[in-house]
Amino acid sequence: MGRLLYGVPCHRPFEEKLPDFRRLCVETWAAQNPDWEIEILDQRNVLDFLEPSDLPRLWDEMYVPWQADAVRLALLAKYGGLWIDASTICFQPFDAWIYGAIQSEERPEEIAAFYFSAWGCEMHKSKEFVENWVMAARREHPLMLAWQALFNGYWNSKSRADAFSMFLDPPGVPEHPLFRDVDLSHLKRFGQDLRNYLLMHAAFKKMIDQYPEFRRIWEEEMLLIRADDTAFWHMEEPDVKWDPNAALRKWRRKTDPSWMVA
Repeated sequence: MGRLLYGVPCHRPFEEKLPDFRRLCVETWAAQNPDWEIEILDQRNVLDFLEPSDLPRLWDEMYVPWQADAVRLALLAKYGGLWIDASTICFQPFDAWIYGAIQSEERPEEIAAFYFSAWGCEMHKSKEFVENWVMAARREHPLMLAWQALFNGYWNSKSRADAFSMFLDPPGVPEHPLFRDVDLSHLKRFGQDLRNYLLMHAAFKKMIDQYPEFRRIWEEEMLLIRADDTAFWHMEEPDVKWDPNAALRKWRRKTDPSWMVA
């Protein structure tokens, strides 16, 4: 049996308050993967699966997106399996497109995720921008353990972890000693400076820049699925180009009969 670990950081009971769309997403996971064990997580039950020592010291007061990052890293490092974010619809069984490679004895990949080439160091080509909304790994994979340790180490050096901590509790990520000599320029693009916000991505870049073994794993033993062709297919197309209103018009186009179910 596989295990899917899913985080929903919120203060409300998810059984009663999970929005209809997210409930639909979860139902697609179950329908496509009937043999998988699905765990729905929120702030109430995270510590049913993790020890406080698995998370940053300031986890309780952390800005929610960073809380979720801490949880996904800790769960995958400790248990392995698959993490998937709430707003993800599954059209095919996990084993068919991501987890089959991870559990195969014939393939070298033991960790998997999407990458977004539009934010790669070489735009539209390279794979440094590894996404975290769908991630899979074998239990106690060394890259995942190091990623967790680096993420937690940054936060354990801070005195606050709220949304303004990067500015009110300097240094932020670009100036922090942990990221000295790490080129994070690919996280500052399209008029956005995300170097502080995307700590998980910054930590991944440090690992593959400064540790040859992790760079080898990234290049040779990591299944990387191109998000530009799948989940983010709309972002870079000429008729959208990062315009939310244009994307909405495209998503709401006329009905395609091939998507209709009798």
